[in-house]
Amino acid sequence: MITVGHLQVRDLAQLRATWTHDGNKYISPDAKCVVWIGHDSKIGHDSTIGDRSTLGYGSTLGDRSTLGDRSTIGDRSTIGHDSKIGHDSKIGDHSKIGDDYNLPIQPLWFNGPRYSIGYYSPGVVLSGCITKPIGWWEDNIVRCAEEHNYTPDEVKEYAWRVKVLAEWMKMWGVYEPQKAGE
Repeated sequence: MITVGHLQVRDLAQLRATWTHDGNKYISPDAKCVVWIGHDSKIGHDSTIGDRSTLGYGSTLGDRSTLGDRSTIGDRSTIGHDSKIGHDSKIGDHSKIGDDYNLPIQPLWFNGPRYSIGYYSPGVVLSGCITKPIGWWEDNIVRCAEEHNYTPDEVKEYAWRVKVLAEWMKMWGVYEPQKAGE
């Protein structure tokens, strides 16, 4: 059984057969929830997807896992069995989160004057189209900002944001990148 919003369905095929199909958007018959489930996605048994959440194309949500309300799992990502992803969370494309993972926190993001910058996955930060380990950002943010013609004040602002992200990631235990197979 899968719970989507407040409704229970037996499997994804049943969900696609019984819900209104508009691209990859599924609307419950009683309009209590809307979810977006990408093509070729898999949802494990006894899993729960919250209202207004998105499961990207080719992604997998493991058995007995929970995706909170208004949360997003990016394309071609895998969330392991018995995992819990909190409300308003965003997991980037091509991410892998192992079994029994619990993300009790809301990822930290800053909207900047040029690009947003924030937590992407354990040990990884995304800004614009650059996805790199937090250590890379700590070592290269000033050079990177200067190469993209940021003003001196913008360079200081982005350096401060990286420092705050690093401290936040250490505090929540997501500073180190997740190793393959974890």
